[in-house]
Amino acid sequence: MTTEVKISWSLPVVFTPKKEWILATCPVLDLHTQGDTIDEAKANIIEAIRLFIESCIRRGTLDNVLRECGFKVSKKKMQTKVHLSEHIKKMPGLEYINVPIPLIVNNCYQR
Repeated sequence: MTTEVKISWSLPVVFTPKKEWILATCPVLDLHTQGDTIDEAKANIIEAIRLFIESCIRRGTLDNVLRECGFKVSKKKMQTKVHLSEHIKKMPGLEYINVPIPLIVNNCYQR
């Protein structure tokens, strides 16, 4: 039996207008892409993050990659207000985007 689940990551992304396009950067994962418009840049960074996370899961490297990016489990309770480093907070064009990661769990509830 398989069960479909979705995990959604809320990640900071910075959108920077360039001469003819918009640069989209996810500073916490060091991912970059671009688009002709803000909507296209947003769609492209969501796809880039999703593909990056899926690739890490397939290769079994997600834990190591997140550690290398500086992620660690917070001992604080989840809050609606997220604390960012001062460097990231000051980036113009910063916003949070939700990136859904669809997963399938095999043999769920099977004993």
